[in-house]
Amino acid sequence: MRSLIILPFMLLAVAGWSAPSQPIPIEAFFSTSAVSDVRLSDDGSRLAMLVRNEKGLHAIATLETATLKGGIVFVPNDYSIDFLFWKGERVVFGGDAAGNESYALRSIKYDGRDLRDLNESYKEYRPIEGPIGADIVSRLRDDPANILVSGLGARRNGSGALGPDGEEGFYRLNVRNGRRIWVEGVQVRSMEYFCDRPTGLIYGRTLQDGKESVFELRAPGRLEFREVGRFPGSEEAWNFVGVTPDKQHALLLVRGTAEHDRRALYEYDFATMKPGRLLFKPPEGEVVNVVRSVDGTLLGVQYEAEKPAYYWFNPMWARMHASLMATFPGALVQFVDSTADARLHVIVVHSDRDPGTYYLFDATKPSLTPIGRVLPGIDPQHMAGRRPIHYTARDGLEIHGYLTQPPGRENQPNPLVLLPHGGPFGIRDGWEFDPEAQFLASRGYSVLQVNYRG
Repeated sequence: MRSLIILPFMLLAVAGWSAPSQPIPIEAFFSTSAVSDVRLSDDGSRLAMLVRNEKGLHAIATLETATLKGGIVFVPNDYSIDFLFWKGERVVFGGDAAGNESYALRSIKYDGRDLRDLNESYKEYRPIEGPIGADIVSRLRDDPANILVSGLGARRNGSGALGPDGEEGFYRLNVRNGRRIWVEGVQVRSMEYFCDRPTGLIYGRTLQDGKESVFELRAPGRLEFREVGRFPGSEEAWNFVGVTPDKQHALLLVRGTAEHDRRALYEYDFATMKPGRLLFKPPEGEVVNVVRSVDGTLLGVQYEAEKPAYYWFNPMWARMHASLMATFPGALVQFVDSTADARLHVIVVHSDRDPGTYYLFDATKPSLTPIGRVLPGIDPQHMAGRRPIHYTARDGLEIHGYLTQPPGRENQPNPLVLLPHGGPFGIRDGWEFDPEAQFLASRGYSVLQVNYRG
């Protein structure tokens, strides 16, 4: 393990505005993030994160939370790591080694020792020992060694030969040695299974029946699934996001009811197998994220209209977030990871002009310690503001979007680039740092981004 006191990505910019003497390099906008995916170990003693190495790829660094001392513990040779999380004293991580969106899943001890291959990317000429194929379903909060994955039970032997596939289904995957234990199979017509991420409880699925999507649920402790709803195949009316700790209700995001046309959060009653109490309907926009504690308790929701906002069910978390927002006026504060006792938190502070800075927040003191900036080559003082706009279409429907204009030329005529996003379902532009819009604005263009009508 290579040890150091201060990593390059931990250097923060000096406050104060001055016009850039020359155009900001394109690499500053589109380079791999210098730090991302910062995660707390279960006991809060360490951090793990993705950091940019000299090749411009993501490697893994670990730090002690008490001192923020540490260093890079693993550097992949031929791919960039996309995500990581803690499991005991090990860091589990994945990356697209084959370039085909199938992930090579591995684990390593926090100090860089004992690298284990848990599955491999589907690349025939790259045989390794270990099972093949694993999509992470749950981290299994109460299991010290296993995570829940979906995939096959196949293994490769020491010579690289692939053994029998085994049954496609859900498996407990041991992150220490790569062994798999079969849990249950999957239905051949299934499109998606609903699993409670903290506990690994599998409680529902959607099946394809002609042009319809069929929702099936089962109460905790039951084996059989029961049909509870049908929708046209392209309609995203329901989205199950978890189970309450008492296992009496599921959490359900619903769009398009008689009461409202925005995505709102409901309880779903396992006893009646019907949507129950409305928990939250946003005053504008839609619910985009449900915030839960380590044990699955509902803490709050994030909703988005012109700008992201939060509603908190838990008063303590409401006070914490309000205090942090007041500390960083004009920015957004997002909780990234927290210890079970809510003592330590990783937060990221970002805005339309700022890609973000990660901080370690100790709620007991309280204190904030900077961890690192996402894109150190970007000075927020030189970035363009991202202004929410709206206009009325010919049929009377109000359309929303964002206008980014070159800094210092907001009231002057500029060439305009119309930058539409993908979709139409589940994707929208928001009030955040957009590297494409900021790059074009830095070159003198105004950028208009319009959200779809739905």
